[in-house]
Amino acid sequence: RSKSGQGSNGGGRWYSVSALRRFHTRIAEKARDVSASPVLIVAFGDSVTQGYTRANTIEPIYVYHQRLKEQLEIRYPLTTFSVINAGVAGFTAEGSLARLNRDVTRYQPDLVLIAFGLNDAVVLGQQGLEHFQKALQTMIDTIHAETKSDIILLTPNFMVTADNTNIHPTE
Repeated sequence: RSKSGQGSNGGGRWYSVSALRRFHTRIAEKARDVSASPVLIVAFGDSVTQGYTRANTIEPIYVYHQRLKEQLEIRYPLTTFSVINAGVAGFTAEGSLARLNRDVTRYQPDLVLIAFGLNDAVVLGQQGLEHFQKALQTMIDTIHAETKSDIILLTPNFMVTADNTNIHPTE
């Protein structure tokens, strides 16, 4: 876990992800010892993480963390990676705090990918920004307190703010 001191996010702590020390240590450990447990990644998020690509369609082979796993396996061929898909459609960051232990910390992952924002924007709009920030900070603090995991916060996807005939009304 790589703490980089105080940030400007309302007094909370910022954490550097540039080193990903735990993650790289576990990759090397697994490459040296085939009997070591797999390098474990938990992808924690909303429908994008779960794999929804359009209404009523989950396509797990196209989800970002599956693609990451494939690239890691190419880059580190002597290392086994396991990914837990902890994405749940319709959940906001704040609403997902209740499942943080069930879906993330109990597994003691080496890396946690946190990807929220779409539902937060749709449900709460800009008025919900403070709740979104606090929920993310709580996730970071809890994961760091209860695990040795490195964390990557993924940038929320863009939000369409105007009518677009290329997007189905239910998507």
